[in-house]
Amino acid sequence: MASKVLAQAVLHSVHHWAQVAMEVRQAGFPTEKPQDIIGSPVMK
Repeated sequence: MASKVLAQAVLHSVHHWAQVAMEVRQAGFPTEKPQDIIGSPVMK
């Protein structure tokens, strides 16, 4: 049971990062590596 919950949590977070990446691209910002929005120049 715990492994199913962990797998769901990981997959769900991937889903949200995909949503964030889509919004970033639509706003005209590059999504080059690293794709960490917190570490990107957008957050400065």
